[in-house]
Amino acid sequence: MKWAAGPERFDTRRLLETEQEFAEEHNTWLQHSFYLWHRRKSRYQEPAGHPYKKLDDEAEHIVGRLENLLLAPEGEVIRRKIDEFMNSVIPKLGNIAFERHDTPNGSSLSVVFVEAKDRKRGLHELGGGVEQTLALALVLIGEEDRGAVFIEEPEAHLHESAQRRLIRQIEKHQGQRQLFIATHSPVFVNEVREARVYRITRNTDTASIHRCISRSAQRTVLDELGVLPSSLLQTNCVVWVEGPTEMHLIEHWLKLLASDLKVHEHYAFAETGGSNIADLGADVPTGLAGLRDIMTICRNNFLVCDKDAGTDQPSKIDPQEIEGLVGKNYWITHGYEIEWYYPYSVVDALWGDDAASHIAACKDASLPFYECLASARIPALDAGGAVVVDDAGVVVEKAIHGTVSAGKRKRAYAEKAVRLPTNHEWFADERGGHLRENVLHLASFIRQSNQLARPSEENCSRCGRPMK
Repeated sequence: MKWAAGPERFDTRRLLETEQEFAEEHNTWLQHSFYLWHRRKSRYQEPAGHPYKKLDDEAEHIVGRLENLLLAPEGEVIRRKIDEFMNSVIPKLGNIAFERHDTPNGSSLSVVFVEAKDRKRGLHELGGGVEQTLALALVLIGEEDRGAVFIEEPEAHLHESAQRRLIRQIEKHQGQRQLFIATHSPVFVNEVREARVYRITRNTDTASIHRCISRSAQRTVLDELGVLPSSLLQTNCVVWVEGPTEMHLIEHWLKLLASDLKVHEHYAFAETGGSNIADLGADVPTGLAGLRDIMTICRNNFLVCDKDAGTDQPSKIDPQEIEGLVGKNYWITHGYEIEWYYPYSVVDALWGDDAASHIAACKDASLPFYECLASARIPALDAGGAVVVDDAGVVVEKAIHGTVSAGKRKRAYAEKAVRLPTNHEWFADERGGHLRENVLHLASFIRQSNQLARPSEENCSRCGRPMK
């Protein structure tokens, strides 16, 4: 609204125009909105040749609207998108098609899903979850990107993993639409990204709506739904590492080779403190004291272990013992410890060219990384850059800065290393090849733990980035 003349008068005509504009905009918004109730409402057979140009707001005429979409010039593209949407949520559902029914009174169509060996299943034979998912796919893919979609209890006919896959498809195809989801599912409350959560409470004659802004308020909603903390705290995958250094580096490497995987969403880290791996057991029998049963923490566990091996001593880690815990889901570092994966460019940036040359000469990586760095003695220089010699004419040497007692600074060095612009060099040499192989092995395990499909694109063998 605008003031006409002075603070006590305003333009009532402009106010009425603004209200009219708002009402028109609101009506347009409603006309482009859809209401997908979980009860089954579809007319499973509809007359052929009467395609709907727009799905009605309660999605009753799925067959007619689908006929219209697939007959359009871009119909094959829409068909592929719908097939991808449906089979992403409900794997191996099959490709969408029509089945024609001829009677003396005319022909009608019904929706079927064609599986391998031309086996067909009609929409009316499948669960309500398939019907509601198809209606949502038609709206998000086939209708104009405007208005809102109101969805009632999408979890009513879908198990938890299918709910998660549906969330990913909604996020992928939502566009500019507003989505309103009425749900009792902890999956939707907890996992829809950037969602505004509202809590509706019913009084005697009225209902109250409260915005749950903080995470603590959202946890109250989960409490009211009867969701136990253990239902959400057990992550889908635990990556067991020695400490914070490994956490920073492995998260960085996963971002380079598998950017779709997110820490705290698809996987979480747990620290073993090196030798504390010995305190873990798998399916520990009752009464065996001193061991934590790793399977009660999470059933999908991956171990990353330092090799800790000298050239003439056996490794402190017995792979057979590890396989007893996690099967083949482990990674033993190429060198004595994980820092041996640092490219020479990273060593140069952190400690200088002399350090990089020294590390390059230690090809067997059989010593602790920082002990090896500290053993590199370089000539001391005076203020003018000349080599310093003592009274006997012997060159004065000094240790590389910051390596003699690196212990507490290892984490800080790792944080600096992942911020350097050297992403393409992590996987360049022999050690980089070993690193890339194990990071991809870990990424595959995380995807399997989250029931995610492998990405279809190929990665560059040098830098690990997707090739265009």
